[in-house]
Amino acid sequence: MKINKHHLWTLAACLALVSGCGNSNGVKLSLDFSKKPDWRYALSATVSGIISSADTQRTFSSAAQCTLSGKPDAKNPALLHASVVSVAVTSNILGDEEIRNLKEQAKTMRLSCALGDGAILPEDSSSVPVVKIGEWDLYKDLASTVPALPKIAVRPGAVWERERSLPLDTKQGSAVGHLFQSFCMDSLRKDKSGAEIASLSWKFVYRVEFRERDTLGLYAGVPTAGSGTGSAIVNVTAKTLEAASVHLAVPAAPQGKFRISWNENITLELVK
Repeated sequence: MKINKHHLWTLAACLALVSGCGNSNGVKLSLDFSKKPDWRYALSATVSGIISSADTQRTFSSAAQCTLSGKPDAKNPALLHASVVSVAVTSNILGDEEIRNLKEQAKTMRLSCALGDGAILPEDSSSVPVVKIGEWDLYKDLASTVPALPKIAVRPGAVWERERSLPLDTKQGSAVGHLFQSFCMDSLRKDKSGAEIASLSWKFVYRVEFRERDTLGLYAGVPTAGSGTGSAIVNVTAKTLEAASVHLAVPAAPQGKFRISWNENITLELVK
């Protein structure tokens, strides 16, 4: 697959506010995890899809739930150092041994979660997550679910954009994932305690760019693009990400011996 160099996708991450600038009535969306020594988030993901060949179709489904336990960084209050403390996986396309391996791999992951920037990075650079079609991928799920917050005060109706490039190690070889997100602050309200609550939504598209040249047709049938929508709740007063969710749709490639399409739903919720 060739990527037009003048397309929106770039190899440098950026965050640009395009509206809602300089409003004195706006609120600053930021996160601060220094108020507690321990934080927990519940993550749930479901995947369902179809694998098609010339004369057959097979449906598949997988589901995973896990709890992330994080401690705030000593110097950066917006950064969590997180690990997986519990995980459950079910799937009709994975064997028992594969599920056990997947669960054990998830439990060994250590992540730096800059939730306000929408950045999730493995703390051990040697532990590069492998993207497996139709299987659960903790790193990918988190990267697509956490929103990037604007750097200045905004009010309802403000929009901002973010582009990111993520290195991927796939079954077809090394690749780069290009992600473009367009965010909007939909509303601002007060809850029963008087805390200000911001509701966010966004749309996103992504493409996968393989680094090796495909001379053997290895990439034919492999999904290389998808799109989706997301939403999040931010407690402006407490400076916490209360919840976030995304829906991702990946259409089948137009050609290939085997063609795969799937839908994925992911939720992230603060455990109080």
